[in-house]
Amino acid sequence: MANGFFSSIRSNLNNRFSGRLISLMLAELGRREPKIFLEFLQSSGLGNLPSHLREQILAGKAQFEVERAYVSGRRADLAILTRGQERILVEVKEDDHRSEKNVMQTQDYIAWLKSESDRFFVHFSRYIPEQTLQVLESEKHPRSFDLRFRDLHKTTRDLVDQPLSAMIADYLEEIGVTSYRRIPLEDDGQALTLMAVQIAGIHSRGMGRLQNAYTTLRAPRLLAELVENALELGSWFHEANLENCSQKPTSRYWVTRYCDRDKMIRQLQRSSNDDDELPSSAISSANIFIYFLASLKKMKGDGWSRVEAGYVVEIDPEETENAFIRLYVSLNWQGDFTYLESDPLVEFPSEEFATKTLRKLMSSAQKEASKKGSPIILTEFAIPEIRR
Repeated sequence: MANGFFSSIRSNLNNRFSGRLISLMLAELGRREPKIFLEFLQSSGLGNLPSHLREQILAGKAQFEVERAYVSGRRADLAILTRGQERILVEVKEDDHRSEKNVMQTQDYIAWLKSESDRFFVHFSRYIPEQTLQVLESEKHPRSFDLRFRDLHKTTRDLVDQPLSAMIADYLEEIGVTSYRRIPLEDDGQALTLMAVQIAGIHSRGMGRLQNAYTTLRAPRLLAELVENALELGSWFHEANLENCSQKPTSRYWVTRYCDRDKMIRQLQRSSNDDDELPSSAISSANIFIYFLASLKKMKGDGWSRVEAGYVVEIDPEETENAFIRLYVSLNWQGDFTYLESDPLVEFPSEEFATKTLRKLMSSAQKEASKKGSPIILTEFAIPEIRR
């Protein structure tokens, strides 16, 4: 873990207090940057908060209390009060998200919620426990909401001029929380192509037209955003496969280059140096894989197995000024690969489209792998909309 401000504090705490730290961060965000805190709440659908409650929060008149007792024997991780009355209770789940007590705890929150018409409940977690989700979905109470750590990251990630928000976003990234970015290819297609050809080392006529003040700065940032997106997709995979995938996935990228062999040989033969540059004009195309990598548990003595999935950015060998993008899945059982990919995408995939497409690809890849004797057993990608 990186040594950020909040990470340094967390490193001195027992894991059972990790949720407490996040509760304190939320409380400080509400006190110091109330507009941003309200935007975060509204990302869950809490845009229908009564106007007087929104006004109290924005004016800095709401009180934020951590570990607030709200019924006998129960404490809310964070309570938001106006005029001394609890209006919003927040339950934070991180390392204790598998506790058997979660169902009864959620039911007590719902009971508190129903007792008055001006009360709201927010469940805030990295991964919502399945039992808790079932309680929330069975109740379908209009004043209970499910928020994820990624929602807080999405709210704070670009607020570099807001010190606390920036520190919170940094901390979330340090503990492996990111949020998905939709990349507008109509604006960034040229920068995506520049990123791909620069990584691949491709050079051909017309490449100079890709470079301008915008694309030169945007290309490396695009790579960072794609890597973060891959990690976010990995978090959905991890959530759906906790039994088989105990460790959090990591994000990576890899380049596969293709060359004109005869052209490469001729250019190397003309070289007078033993140690010379690889002739980039002989590289005709390339694939840049940007993906998450997940290791699966061994099953009944079987060997290791891994899953990778994400994007592949391709440079067309016939038209190297245009890159296009696909989604792909690769299952690796003891070195035996099963690879499947989507058709080229017309536009950059939304989070929902990406998870649904990868789920279909993974299901098909599992069937192919099973024919080879692979014991890989996976569930499926969770779909973002199920939590709303």
